[in-house]
Amino acid sequence: QPVNRFFVYEQDGTYPVGSPDAGQVRFRDRNGDGRTSFGDGYYQGSGLPRYTLNLYQQLRLRRFQVEVQLDGLFGYQLLNPTLVALDDPSGFSNNSVRTRNYWTPTNQTTSVPQPGSYPSPYLSDKALESGSHIRLSQLTIAYDVLPTGPHRASVWVGGQNLFVTGHYRGFDPNVSGGGSAPLQAGQDLSVYPVARVWQLGVRASF
Repeated sequence: QPVNRFFVYEQDGTYPVGSPDAGQVRFRDRNGDGRTSFGDGYYQGSGLPRYTLNLYQQLRLRRFQVEVQLDGLFGYQLLNPTLVALDDPSGFSNNSVRTRNYWTPTNQTTSVPQPGSYPSPYLSDKALESGSHIRLSQLTIAYDVLPTGPHRASVWVGGQNLFVTGHYRGFDPNVSGGGSAPLQAGQDLSVYPVARVWQLGVRASF
């Protein structure tokens, strides 16, 4: 398998009342040996994008000028261990709102285990999220105050990283916790996100 793929286990809800592991996360027994084991794991997804997008456009109308740059990455998955911990009501850390739907004897059709459950040693396929996104990397709007003649001047306002589309619940889907290391591609190890920057400036020639 390529080194950038994830080895996961297929989560199959939680164990019902009457089971010795009632309320714990259950994984599908893919090899049919009657228990969760290494043989039940499988490779899924990829931490490296399959497609990239870059679009730059410059538009001018009378005294106005607009510059736009869009970037995108598609066809890859992300693993965020921080979100995995937040979705597990183990009692050792803060939790996300998802854990409100935790397992109880009257609420057994949920993938969230009961509070205080021991952490699973297996990586669930539900821990992976799509990283596909489009980012408005740069937007600049300029106005020519002195458009002609030997002296020219314009004012402009712009921004970087103004918005990112997609369904990733982390801060930034364009991350790699291990830098360029392929074995850690697609892992968001609490990497600080790219900042949103606003800019204001003046251009002039005399």
